[in-house]
Amino acid sequence: MKSIQLLILLLSSLVGFCQNNFITDIGNAVKDSNSQFYYPTLLEKVKSKPQNLTVEDCKHLYYGQLFQEGDKTLTMTIPGRMEFDQLTRTGKCKKAVGIGFDILKDNPVELTTLLHTISCMDKRKNEDSEFHLDHRFRRTLDAILSTGDGRTLETAIQLVNLDDDLIIKGILGFLGGDEQLKFENERSYSVWTKGAQSLYFEDVFIEK
Repeated sequence: MKSIQLLILLLSSLVGFCQNNFITDIGNAVKDSNSQFYYPTLLEKVKSKPQNLTVEDCKHLYYGQLFQEGDKTLTMTIPGRMEFDQLTRTGKCKKAVGIGFDILKDNPVELTTLLHTISCMDKRKNEDSEFHLDHRFRRTLDAILSTGDGRTLETAIQLVNLDDDLIIKGILGFLGGDEQLKFENERSYSVWTKGAQSLYFEDVFIEK
């Protein structure tokens, strides 16, 4: 539901785009075939040396999604994601793991899919000596949390995938609360409030 609301909000504003310098730098790097962060090079590293992925690698994979063909940022547009969510909610982990890996082939740092695939594998006592999903999840989480502390709009945590706030707020111990979607200065925010506490996320878009 949040994805639909946010999509309507963005369309009503005509265009959403990012003014963050680090996003521009990442965009340049993932499109530069001579860069160590060239997107196809990073995808190959995910396949061949996943245990060696660094925070910077995962940062470029996560925010570099914005510069790839197709929309990878809305849950409704990720093939298999709706079924995956339903399977994990109902505890059907065997099938969920297979679909989770299919999603991660296309988007290796889809945070919600990473976490729930790891959880399902743990429940099934599946060893992960090949893909190192936990390592990838932790490095991606560190990359996202490096963008802000979430205490104000100015220091909002930068998100590409719109549902990732639910995972991050839980990890930060911000349980429950009410969400409000805001659009200010051509930027889109998810603001979670509980009592006197607030946690700010910016939903990052670029103009294509």
